[in-house]
Amino acid sequence: MSKCGSDTSNIFDLDAFPEDNLLVTKAPVGWYAIVSHKIIKEGLPIRFMYREHQGNLPFDSGWRVFSGTEDNEYTNNPDNFSFHSLTRLTHYQADVGELFWADIGSVFEKKRRRGLFFSCYRLVSFRF
Repeated sequence: MSKCGSDTSNIFDLDAFPEDNLLVTKAPVGWYAIVSHKIIKEGLPIRFMYREHQGNLPFDSGWRVFSGTEDNEYTNNPDNFSFHSLTRLTHYQADVGELFWADIGSVFEKKRRRGLFFSCYRLVSFRF
């Protein structure tokens, strides 16, 4: 799954693959996303992601990344998610790198039958 080959069995092992060793130029550097453990622990591909306003952490890009197999019960449990860098995610799945430059409100999905991400709609948020 990783573009690096079989020697990167778990690109999300921060000790085995330090951030400085990940040479990725297509993604914004220094930003992090909240990522489903379906990707991190189960190795499923990234198939759905959206960008909302950043949270309270200074390195939060606002990106939320899913495999597309998460149900509501899974998604409502914060223990099923963790922060990972956009660089690491791009190293894991190269076709997401350029998408990380998209504006807040962007949503991308990859259908199983198609090999490409498409922009499905834009998130609308209201602030009162």
